[in-house]
Amino acid sequence: AGDKQYIGCWEAVPKRLGTALGPVSYANRAPVPKDYVLRGSGVHGPENGEVMKLVLWNRLKQRRPQRTGCDVAELQEFYRMEVAIVWWMFGLCFFVAPLNWWGKKY
Repeated sequence: AGDKQYIGCWEAVPKRLGTALGPVSYANRAPVPKDYVLRGSGVHGPENGEVMKLVLWNRLKQRRPQRTGCDVAELQEFYRMEVAIVWWMFGLCFFVAPLNWWGKKY
């Protein structure tokens, strides 16, 4: 199925977990009373608890592990290597290249 092709996918119809989670069905809902003031469209939101449960479940399924290796010591080591590479190229361009050019003349 296409919903299993990547991590954190949305599942079209989740497995039923008791009565807590299942496919959203409007057939089983009680009709809205005439004097009820509906907040929003009624398609999603707190009025439709089944949709809210499904959305929260999908958000939980989409959680990804947090980025690791970004503490101060690790970043200092990374940037130390970056600066070393920049200085190395600076030395090659402005010291070794003119020396090579001068050497080729003689």
